[in-house]
Amino acid sequence: AEDTVNMDDIGEITDCVCKRMQSSDAAPRDVANTVEALSRLRQRHEGLLHAIAEYVPAELGRFGARDAVGVVVALGRLRETDEPTLIALAGRIRQEVGLYSLADIVSVCTAFARLRIRELRLLDAVFARCSAPEASRELRASDGVALLSAFGRLKVAHNHSFAT
Repeated sequence: AEDTVNMDDIGEITDCVCKRMQSSDAAPRDVANTVEALSRLRQRHEGLLHAIAEYVPAELGRFGARDAVGVVVALGRLRETDEPTLIALAGRIRQEVGLYSLADIVSVCTAFARLRIRELRLLDAVFARCSAPEASRELRASDGVALLSAFGRLKVAHNHSFAT
């Protein structure tokens, strides 16, 4: 049995997803799962990245938390710095930051740090979310370290970040 995947087959499947995205026939979950799979395979597909750049702004209202986080994290893994798409997703996440788990917020901040994109409105919402009293019960030590690392990489701080 072979342990590798034929990358031509991966490309053909991805081309099919791109066509679905271009006709708005793909669900945000399909987009998130496809870009996530390619990021794990460390495969850039320029057609998919172009399709995402068109699809995300047009379909942003259909993106749930899991879909938005998945796309941001995968683009971060691919080192894809499509700022308009990422800023649009950051706006979506910022609007509902209270509905996201702290683990998801950490993943998003880590992706933005990896890409060196400082979306200050999102980071301000993250600071507010993480300084809420209930956050101290939810925040794991590893999440706190990752969040501090992301803030450090982005060279941001908030007046009340370290108040005790």
